[in-house]
Amino acid sequence: CQFEPFADKAFVIDHPSSRVLATLQHAMRDAIAEAQLVRDHIDGKISALARGTTGRPGPYGRPGPYGRPNSDATYDYIIVGGGTAGLTIAARLTQNTSLSVAVVEAGGYYEETVGNISTVPAYAAFNVGTDPADTNAIDWGFVTEPQPKWADEVDDESYTWQNFLPFLKKSVDYSAPDIPYLNSTNSHDDSFFNVKPLGPLQVSFGRYEDPFGTWAQRAFQGMGQPAINGFQSGKLIGSSYIPFTEDPVSGFRSSSYSSFLLNAFAPGKDPSIRLYNNTLARRILFRPGTHIAHGVLVSSSAPGNTNQTYTLRARREVIVSAGAFQSPQLLMVSGIGPRETLERHKIAPIIKDLPG
Repeated sequence: CQFEPFADKAFVIDHPSSRVLATLQHAMRDAIAEAQLVRDHIDGKISALARGTTGRPGPYGRPGPYGRPNSDATYDYIIVGGGTAGLTIAARLTQNTSLSVAVVEAGGYYEETVGNISTVPAYAAFNVGTDPADTNAIDWGFVTEPQPKWADEVDDESYTWQNFLPFLKKSVDYSAPDIPYLNSTNSHDDSFFNVKPLGPLQVSFGRYEDPFGTWAQRAFQGMGQPAINGFQSGKLIGSSYIPFTEDPVSGFRSSSYSSFLLNAFAPGKDPSIRLYNNTLARRILFRPGTHIAHGVLVSSSAPGNTNQTYTLRARREVIVSAGAFQSPQLLMVSGIGPRETLERHKIAPIIKDLPG
């Protein structure tokens, strides 16, 4: 059954144990209500850490420096999209200290707009469901659907697991489970993560044992899903505990922002990254008569700004990392896409007729 503690609908299960499950549902509702009572207090703690008002630097303190809105500028690389991939690319590019990188991000800082929902891993379950209305401020309101095997779909072997795994290993700082699990065993093959030097992304099992999970493991085994040593090997047939992108000490969620970006701005480092947050990429700019991108037309939602556009130019490359929806949209408004679609929307000039 689909367990939806926040669903505005009747919870009906055609099963002899429905009374037990209904009781469990009520217990979960009570637990969630109690958790929400302390949410304001936790929000204050998170906000204090972000502002640096606790007397020590917080894990989500703002990095810097920032690009100047409404002012043209030139960098070696322009990255459109400050998400999981974009910030990782920015941090890795500026390991070469001679390179300058601008990151153009349409959003702001989650901890300032939605409090601790973006930092406490347990909140990942909020607004998760099969209804398109189950969205929140963190996921931009997007709804996904089953995807084909990407390596086959685009005929690119770099997306296969064995070719992708080395880059996963390069990113991770893994902490093995070190707390006792009652009623079950958290067995993992840690060799897939034991790579030096360690990456900045924290991967761990946290410091808390979920009682429901310990019994769920037995249920999976009873259904014929044997326990395996984790899924990090690429083997998915079986049951296992899964690690989280979570700092094992603080309990904060480890994201591309809190790991790659803040690590790039760690004391003693001086990366040439400029952040343009609350800034929309409107069009990719190409050298006249060529297919070579050399800049991005952008606008920032700064106070008093009336959609003024300005140009960020790239000496080397423009990297589009705006996600599965915004990346093709940006390409199309820039003149790259199916000719029929571009002409229907009166987009000109057409840089490349690219059906797909």
